[in-house]
Amino acid sequence: MRRFTLSLLLVVNCNSYSFEFGQASSAGGDGGTAGTGASAAAGGEGGEGGTGGVDPLLEGAPQADVAVAAHTVDIFGKDGNRFWFAVRPEQVELMNQKDGGGFGDIYSPGAGADDATFVDHLLVTSAEEQPHTANYGKVEVKVIGESTFRPWTPESIPNLRVDMDQFTDGLEVGGVEHLRFNNGLVGSIFRELIAFEVYRGLGYPAPRASFAWVGSNVWGPNVQIPYTLAEVYKTDFCTANSELLGGGCPNMFEFVGDIPFTDFDDPNNCQIGSCDGTRLEELGTIISSTPPGAGFKAATEAYLDWNSVHRFQCLSWILWTGDDAFHNTNNVVLLEKEDGRYIYLPYSVDISGGQEWYQNTPLYGMNSVAFGCQADPECWADTIATCEDTIADFIALDPAALVDSVHERLVAQDMLRPGDEERYATIRNWYVQRTLDLLPELDQYRGVPCLDPNVKCGDAGECIPVFECNPVCEGADIPCGPVCQQECFECPFPFSWCGDGSCRGQCF
Repeated sequence: MRRFTLSLLLVVNCNSYSFEFGQASSAGGDGGTAGTGASAAAGGEGGEGGTGGVDPLLEGAPQADVAVAAHTVDIFGKDGNRFWFAVRPEQVELMNQKDGGGFGDIYSPGAGADDATFVDHLLVTSAEEQPHTANYGKVEVKVIGESTFRPWTPESIPNLRVDMDQFTDGLEVGGVEHLRFNNGLVGSIFRELIAFEVYRGLGYPAPRASFAWVGSNVWGPNVQIPYTLAEVYKTDFCTANSELLGGGCPNMFEFVGDIPFTDFDDPNNCQIGSCDGTRLEELGTIISSTPPGAGFKAATEAYLDWNSVHRFQCLSWILWTGDDAFHNTNNVVLLEKEDGRYIYLPYSVDISGGQEWYQNTPLYGMNSVAFGCQADPECWADTIATCEDTIADFIALDPAALVDSVHERLVAQDMLRPGDEERYATIRNWYVQRTLDLLPELDQYRGVPCLDPNVKCGDAGECIPVFECNPVCEGADIPCGPVCQQECFECPFPFSWCGDGSCRGQCF
C-alpha cells in the first residue's frame, strides 16, 4: 500500500495562495442537461437551476456566455482551461464512498444512468485571449484513484473522472468525451505530464495531457486548483493515435495482474464498450504452456507486437515507472492493434522520474512476458538492442529541455505552489543524470538474467537461489532484495518482507 502525507495548498483568485477553503454551498435544483441557447446567467443553458434566481450551487461560478454547440476549447493543446463543477452535497457523499480506494479506471463511468454520480453543472471556460464559458449541464463524475485517492471535501483534492455523454448522448467538450483530472499528490504536478511527453516524443502511444484549473462549490467561490488533465484510454485515444497504431484498436483492456491469470470476459476490464478477449485468453494459454527459454518469443509473436513490448520494457526502466505491468503486475493496459497483436500502454506514470517509491527500477521485469523473454537468448538480445536505440532517442530528445518546457508552462499559468521550484530542480537533475547513467547501466543487463528461483545477488551479481541471497550490509544499510540500501521502498518477488523492515530471500 502506498503512503502519502498530504500537504495541501490551493490557489485563490488564481494568483495567490491560501490554506483557507471556501465552504460548500447549499444544494440547488436539478441541473438538467446541456441545451443550445446561450445565457448570461451562471446557470445558463444547464437547465433548471432552482427557482426564482441563480442556482445556489453556482455561487462564484463563471457565467455562461456561449452555447455548447458554439463553444470552442482546445482541451489538450492549451494549458489553463477552467472547469467549474457545481455538485450537491449528497452526490459528493456518494462519490466519496463509491469505489473509494479502488483501481481507478477499471471502474469506469458508464455503468448506467441510475448508478452514475453526477454534478448538476459543468462550466468550462476556454483558455483564449477572449475566453468564453459554456454550461455543459449534468455530467457523470466519479472520485477515483488508488494511492492518490482523496475524498472530495473542503480540505482535500480528489482525482476526478468525467464522462460527458452519460446523460446527454454525444455530448463532448472540445471533441473529447472522457476526462481525467489528476491531483498530483504522489508525483507532484510535474512527473505524469513529463513522462507522457517523453513517451509521445519518442513515438510511443501515450495519453495527451495539459494543465487545467478546477473550481467547485465544494471548495468555495474563489478557489481554483491546478490539475493535470489527462486523456483516458477510450475510443478517443485510439482515434488520436491511429497513425502510430496502424489503424484503430479493436480491443483494449485495463486490469491488475498477469495475462495468464486474468479473466478477459470480465466487462470491468474492457475500456471500449465491448471487448473480445479471445486472443488474450489464447496468449495466456501459450504463455502457461511455454517454459521460459529459447523459443518463447517465437511462440508468442502472433499475439504480441514484440517491437513495442521491447520498447515499453526499456522505457519503464529508463523512466523508473516501477508500479507498472512489468515490475508490479499493476496498472496494466493492453491494446489490440488491427493486426491482432497487443501492445502495452503507459499508465500511473506519476510514479516516474525518481519518485521515491520505486527507486532504481531494473530493466529485468517480473511478469510472465518478461520472464519468458529474459530466458530466451534471442528475445533478450532484441531487448538490449532496442534499449540501445531507445537510449539514443531519449538523449536526443533532450529531456532536461523538456522538463524546462513543462516548468515554463506552469509558470505561464501561475500554477506553481510552494515547494514546486525545488521539485522542478530535483526532477530536472534526475533526468540529466539519467542520460549519463543509462549506457553504463545497460551493460549490467546484457547477460541473460538468472532463471527463477535464482537471482543475481550482491555487488558481484552472482546467480544463486533466492533463499540464499542475503547480502551482508554495512552501517545503517539493510538488505533490500539483492542489494543493500538504507530503507526498503519495495520488495520485488521472489523476495519477502521481514520483520525488521528488510527484504530478504529468507527471513531469520
